[in-house]
Amino acid sequence: MSMTLNKEADVLSRLEVSLTPEGARDLLKIEFSSQDRERMRELLEKANQGTRTPDEEREATDFERLGHVFSMLKSVARRTLKHT
Repeated sequence: MSMTLNKEADVLSRLEVSLTPEGARDLLKIEFSSQDRERMRELLEKANQGTRTPDEEREATDFERLGHVFSMLKSVARRTLKHT
């Protein structure tokens, strides 16, 4: 995990979140769109071929960072549901 992601994870872990069970269930439904998933597959294929451009590298990094944020939010949601 990069230093930026570590810092973001630290900040997210300190958030004081009060979720209703319904809100927690809604967070668990967060997903990338089918268009975004297809784009991620394209970027992965280009990475495997060694043909990604610098702009595509940044785009892939953005997807990765968002995926980590989604994972952390879903973790909070699961903990909320476990304790209700």
